[in-house]
Formats: sequence, structure tokens, C-alpha cells
Amino acid sequence: MAAAGVAYNQKGYGQGLNTNPVVGNKTLPTTNSKPNRTVHSNGRPPTIPNLQRVVELKVPLCCEGCEEKVRFELTSLDGVNEISVDMETQKVIVKGDIQASTILKTVKRVQNRAELWKN
Repeated sequence: MAAAGVAYNQKGYGQGLNTNPVVGNKTLPTTNSKPNRTVHSNGRPPTIPNLQRVVELKVPLCCEGCEEKVRFELTSLDGVNEISVDMETQKVIVKGDIQASTILKTVKRVQNRAELWKN
């Protein structure tokens, strides 16, 4: 008696039953097969790679020490390509492939009153 889903050859050895059509020695996918999609653990598709984002923050900086602390924290993040700080306007501009929320959380560890720049 043959097990369900198993086809037996002439010698009686079981082989997996393949329902995809075969042309020559290549198996063609069926038309109703789903494409492979990468999904992160949070259930969302990944972000578009190499997308250059510009995030502007208002960060209270009183001295060069504050600026160095902010720069140090931002350079530790993956995806940050460029950081510019304007002490006069208290503006920090970050360019790279990274979410604004991640940047803001990181800067708030050093300067708690940091916020996104309002245009």
C-alpha cells in the first residue's frame, strides 16, 4: 500500500511526489506559487536599502563636550553616513540609511530634551 504523497518507482523505493511540471531535467514552478518575501521578526517587510535619509534634530548644546557626546553616540549607529552640528542654532543634521526614531532615541540618551526639528 502506497503512503499518501509518496510515489514508488519500479523497485519499490519511495520518492517524494513532486506536483510541479518538469521540462527536461528542470522543475518549473507552478503559476500559483507565492514569491519568496523577506519579513523581519516584527512582521514588516525590510526597508529599502541604501536610502539616504536626512534627519534634523533640535538638540540643546551648551559646549563642545555636549557636541562630542552627541557625535559619539551617533557614530556608534549602523547606517549613519554624515553628521553635522550647528552650535548657534542648536541643530544636528544626520544623513544615512536609518530611521528618525532610532536617531532621536539615541540622542535622547545624552541630551534628554532633544526633539525633531520643526520646519
